[in-house]
Amino acid sequence: MTTPTGQREALEVLTRRGLSQRKARRYLGLSRRVATYTVKQPEKDRSLGERLMAAAQEVPRFGYRRMSGVERIARAANVANSAAQHSASTPSPTSLRQRHTPARRHAAQFGLEL
Repeated sequence: MTTPTGQREALEVLTRRGLSQRKARRYLGLSRRVATYTVKQPEKDRSLGERLMAAAQEVPRFGYRRMSGVERIARAANVANSAAQHSASTPSPTSLRQRHTPARRHAAQFGLEL
């Protein structure tokens, strides 16, 4: 239920059980924007996202910008820009692991006094 779609589904379940939408949103911690959002992504972007995700599974180290070059080579006509490809590929993450920066060390951890 952590995704906005799951939250909207939970809101729908609560409203079907007789709870007002306002109280259900307050109970779930949802804003009105999240509750009333409608997907504006057309079908062509959805198919582009599916192609990008399939290509990302083959070469998981490529980012969306490099993947756009692969897509341009693969299909010569009807090319979308890299920003559209990024937005089409963001709903489902690739198999890359997230990199985290290490926590900063303070002088007290080294036994130094300032």
